[in-house]
Amino acid sequence: MLAIRPKLRIVVHYLNNKDPYNRHGDLFIEFPKYDKLITFEIDAYFLEILKKQYKYYYLITQDKNLENYLTPDLPILGSIENVYQKHSNCDIIKVSLKRKEDHRKEYLSKEGELNGKGKVENFTLSYLSGIIFGNTDTLIIVDYD
Repeated sequence: MLAIRPKLRIVVHYLNNKDPYNRHGDLFIEFPKYDKLITFEIDAYFLEILKKQYKYYYLITQDKNLENYLTPDLPILGSIENVYQKHSNCDIIKVSLKRKEDHRKEYLSKEGELNGKGKVENFTLSYLSGIIFGNTDTLIIVDYD
């Protein structure tokens, strides 16, 4: 168990208050060395899948720059095989992410109206459990606490 794991939050972002299906998820990660939240978009389809509350989310991105934000206490797992060995008896879902502009730290707790940009509702609040840097992708591991 890590002494300090980066906080993360997934919100549902409704783009139009009159259309509940015009939405997506936003993933915010708070790295201690960075003054903003690293931000990714999650397709609305994956939000429905994540409602099943898997034990771990494996979130995949092609953003290789995450390495710049890491602290020494965050585990970097060598391969996907290591992940499956560590979490062999749990449900796993892999979700693709799209990198977005980083957000202010207030979005780690902000809810409700967004001044003409729709509204956000909390989906989950958790911690980053580990990360894998592959040849083309980065895999972010989220423990669903």
